[in-house]
Amino acid sequence: MAEAQQQFWWRTAWFLGALVPTIISSGLSMELTVRVSSIITGAASLLFLLGNGCYKKESPQRNFRSGMTNWRSLSRLVPVWMAFLIYCLVEAAHKS
Repeated sequence: MAEAQQQFWWRTAWFLGALVPTIISSGLSMELTVRVSSIITGAASLLFLLGNGCYKKESPQRNFRSGMTNWRSLSRLVPVWMAFLIYCLVEAAHKS
């Protein structure tokens, strides 16, 4: 039950994190978009800190295998980072 609830909140946050900036930034000036984004980021950080006690705290395991697993997980994000970078460059060129 706790796992299903955690997945629900994670997916809700992910969806809203993608939807809200798209809707908000479409009709605002760049300065106002940055202000709104900063407020939303601050609120999200505050919610994270308030809910920090709900997470399981595990002792870190430092061995070669877990390091390689972490590296593989991060390497899977490289295409996402590149797509985000390209999107930001196109958006910046479009706004100027």
